[in-house]
Amino acid sequence: MRLARCATFLAAARPGHAFALPPWSQIRAAAGPPADRLFEARQRLFGGGAPEVIFWRDSAGWCPFCEITWLVLEEMEVPYEVKTVPLRRYMLEGETKDAEYTRLVGPEGVVPGVQ
Repeated sequence: MRLARCATFLAAARPGHAFALPPWSQIRAAAGPPADRLFEARQRLFGGGAPEVIFWRDSAGWCPFCEITWLVLEEMEVPYEVKTVPLRRYMLEGETKDAEYTRLVGPEGVVPGVQ
């Protein structure tokens, strides 16, 4: 269905062919309020009262191992709290990883971690 709408739009957009797009106000009204961005959530409770685990992930959101762990938590609907640590490559001079995290996983501070 989406592909058919794209094809229709592109066909209508050819030079010399007039078409009208709806105004932004109409598009916003049809779309509704924006959904929460999952990446920015600090807790996912799935109807539970409190998180069962702490999910430690990279602060940049680039670690594929963190993504896999995150997907498993989401799919299993495990209530979790998110804490982030910087990847070694992106740490500023003098910056250190959270001491609570390095106690959990060791001095290297690799991610992900589930506590």
